[in-house]
Amino acid sequence: MFRFRPFSFIMFVLMVIGLAIFWSVLQQQFGLGPAPAGSRRADQEAARQAELEKKRVEFVRFEQDRGISLADQASKDIERAINEAGIWQKDFVPLLENFDGRMIAANAPLTEQLFSLFDEPRMSVDDLTKLRTEMEEAVRPIREAKGNNSTDAIEKSVVESLEKMAARASKEAVLWIKANEGATAVLRETKRGNQETSDETLKKAFEKLRDQRALVELQEKQEENKRQQAIQKKKEAMEKAAAEAKAEEEAKLKEEANSDEVRQHLGIFFERRTLQPRGTAGVVKWERVIDSQPTSLERLRNIGALHDSLQGLVILSRIGTRRELPQPRWMFPTEAANWSEENQTFLKKAQEMLNRLGPTLVKEGLLSP
Repeated sequence: MFRFRPFSFIMFVLMVIGLAIFWSVLQQQFGLGPAPAGSRRADQEAARQAELEKKRVEFVRFEQDRGISLADQASKDIERAINEAGIWQKDFVPLLENFDGRMIAANAPLTEQLFSLFDEPRMSVDDLTKLRTEMEEAVRPIREAKGNNSTDAIEKSVVESLEKMAARASKEAVLWIKANEGATAVLRETKRGNQETSDETLKKAFEKLRDQRALVELQEKQEENKRQQAIQKKKEAMEKAAAEAKAEEEAKLKEEANSDEVRQHLGIFFERRTLQPRGTAGVVKWERVIDSQPTSLERLRNIGALHDSLQGLVILSRIGTRRELPQPRWMFPTEAANWSEENQTFLKKAQEMLNRLGPTLVKEGLLSP
């Protein structure tokens, strides 16, 4: 049988308390146990910031390497272009005055082919040297930053500028290479032929070609100007005809709007009153306005009186025969069941006039907007 022993119980409680105190001391001294929620959040944020910084540094390193790579490749392309330009100057510019040039001038197709190469726009050696200097100036801060192990961000405009200069250098190198290849082929083909020579130098032949092309270009420009002038005249004539047709149509509509037949059908809406119809879905109500004015075309349209249907005719009839309107008003039944054939024909004609002549009637002041 279990017997409660106070002394043993007290010793057990003291032991538990002692262990709790001991564990608390261990946590304080060695950082054991779960960290506070605030501390965990701070650690997570620090880790996130560290990861972001790592990615930023990686991107800066990548941009540094890319900028230097662009500059290095551009430098090679510029050097190649300068070398090719030197070859052109040494081997092919003398053709303008020497014997081989006269041989080429005797062959019209080869002369035109070589002329196209001479006339092609390419950067000179001075321009290429200037481009290389600009490129070196642009890449210098990047080289220094990489040498100093700097991780400062590179301005986007610097890399974009290097991209453009590298593209230009590559293009010029290709142009000069192809020019030399083309001129070499022309010279080779010339020496393979009949060895005929021209009485004029290649330079003189080029001048004639340039004058001929300028004349052709001028003639083409003149023809294009004539064509554009003809198009413009045709356009103006069409616009004039359209304007005249519109003016004629408007004059006809204006004349009809002021005719006796229109006034016979729509005269009740021309009267200046202080009542205007209002409402929607065919429910006709009346609104008193401050100034006397003709009936509003927009109100007639909104209430459904201009809808091409029997219901539209009924609404128009209810407005035109309404007792609230002082004379003049239409004097025939309101509802369709009580209309004579003459009444319905009259209403259809009135509705057609309102739809077709409405804007003109507003312009003439016979209806309100």
